[in-house]
Amino acid sequence: MRGKLVHPFLVAFCRLDTAAIEAASGYDEDFHTTTTARPFGARGARQKSRQELAEVRIRCQVEVININRQAVGPAGNVPDYRTSFVCHYRDLERASLVDATTGKPLIRPSDRVDAIYTTRGVLVRKLVDPEVFVTESRDLAYGLGGRRNLLMLVTDDRPQGVEEMR
Repeated sequence: MRGKLVHPFLVAFCRLDTAAIEAASGYDEDFHTTTTARPFGARGARQKSRQELAEVRIRCQVEVININRQAVGPAGNVPDYRTSFVCHYRDLERASLVDATTGKPLIRPSDRVDAIYTTRGVLVRKLVDPEVFVTESRDLAYGLGGRRNLLMLVTDDRPQGVEEMR
């Protein structure tokens, strides 16, 4: 017996396509994130190097930590949108989102949360402004028989990528 989620929603995750980004030289190895840059000599908006795999919807419990909190910390703004999503490993396994060799979940930090839907597919909230990204991924519970049950994904709003210095 592995238990079940309480009041689940469908959460749309857009996983970072690191292979495509590395091929386009848009991945910063030091900060483990995408870069933003202007074409050489150009003015105006920066181009984002972020590329994503197809959206995947997973059943999750939504646990709100902060929404629209205004605060300033010593290092700048404190994230004003912080939420955690609790996913059941059974749902991740069904969606082929657990690595078969390592057992690690394939939803990782830097993956973007696009939207929250009811289990019937009705949109509850689109997370566009600010964009929300997974910042932490950890196992929460093990069930009977020693199998993992729950994965917690903590998300924060943050800018996409780091800026290149020229």
